[in-house]
Amino acid sequence: CNFTDSLGGRGPGAMVNLYLGYNRMMTDRFLLGAQIEGGVSNIRTRLTGSTSDLQSSVSTFNTAGVINTQTSTSLSTGNTTDPLDNRWAMSALLRGGVLADPKDLIYLIGGLSYARFEFGDQTFGAFGGTVGAGWERKITPSWTLKAEYRYTRFQDRSLAANFNSSSTGAATTTFGGAPTTTASSSTERLAQKVSGVDWQTVMVGVSHYFDAD
Repeated sequence: CNFTDSLGGRGPGAMVNLYLGYNRMMTDRFLLGAQIEGGVSNIRTRLTGSTSDLQSSVSTFNTAGVINTQTSTSLSTGNTTDPLDNRWAMSALLRGGVLADPKDLIYLIGGLSYARFEFGDQTFGAFGGTVGAGWERKITPSWTLKAEYRYTRFQDRSLAANFNSSSTGAATTTFGGAPTTTASSSTERLAQKVSGVDWQTVMVGVSHYFDAD
């Protein structure tokens, strides 16, 4: 039994992140830093599209020592909807920025992200590359407010699962015929490829600098 789905969709969500980083002023205006972060999320995308199911089965009949084999195949098509959920993610990022004035920093950020997804009854993880840009403003000597845009594109993942079933039965014909033994078996393989998963994220947050003057 082979399932083929072609699904796509978009969906909004929310994420809460905590991050820890280190920044160094390379010159009077240029900053270079690194940070690690992780957070929980509630992001659901409803994927919709077409599906096809090609199913084949083999049955073997043993009647008084005479063995007959019967093969049947059927194809069904339709539409389906499946959710793709994300519950948490983490990143390791570098950033570089320029002080526009003593209180305002404009910066670029990028690095590697990892997220965990749920699709149907399967769970999988995927790495992705992240790039973005942001603005950070000092509101007290040790606290800043920032706004940031990021784009993350995750790697393609292939998921597969096998399902096996078999049955055996015996019956006697109504008019005293020979016993008949029937055996049937089927194997189902569910192959799925998750591709084209990306995030566009707008983040607003606050930062505390422990060694601020």
